[in-house]
Amino acid sequence: MKIQENAAKTIVMFFKYPWVFIFGALISVILSGATLGILAPCLWLGMGEMFRMARDGKKPTYDALFVHLDKAIMLAVLGFILAVSAGIGMVLIVPGIMIAALWMYSGYYMAYKGTGIMDSFKLSSAAVNKNNLMTHIMLIIGLWLIMAVGAQLVIGIFVAYPLCAGFMMFLFEEVEGK
Repeated sequence: MKIQENAAKTIVMFFKYPWVFIFGALISVILSGATLGILAPCLWLGMGEMFRMARDGKKPTYDALFVHLDKAIMLAVLGFILAVSAGIGMVLIVPGIMIAALWMYSGYYMAYKGTGIMDSFKLSSAAVNKNNLMTHIMLIIGLWLIMAVGAQLVIGIFVAYPLCAGFMMFLFEEVEGK
């Protein structure tokens, strides 16, 4: 996996349109909170879509945040199962991190491949295992730390959120060979 290349691409895209991404993150955070997290997976994928637009030479639009709105309920169920499973696994630390790493692409498979919940988990696990599980475990820990630091700085979340979402989108594209 080209982690440094994907990170650099994400940062370049962010600084090309910083206020668009910051305002998009503000919209995402507010709507995720207002809907008690139901729209969170949908908006996360939409933020990644904004980065794809920037990479493809288009100015990102806020409409991209809602591109997967038709799958919002299924993405919310998938996200709930992932969060509960990882949360329960965090009691023993290692299983929770492994679950989060193995299923990190499940929402992307559901949104972009039209798979169901179980197939999304299976495809994500297969992709992670094929592309080095330990690297993905380190990525999950790193992304959690970035988001945690961003949340502690309050306004930092509006930078951490889009950067992590864009990075994840580019990682998924690489794993899928696009």
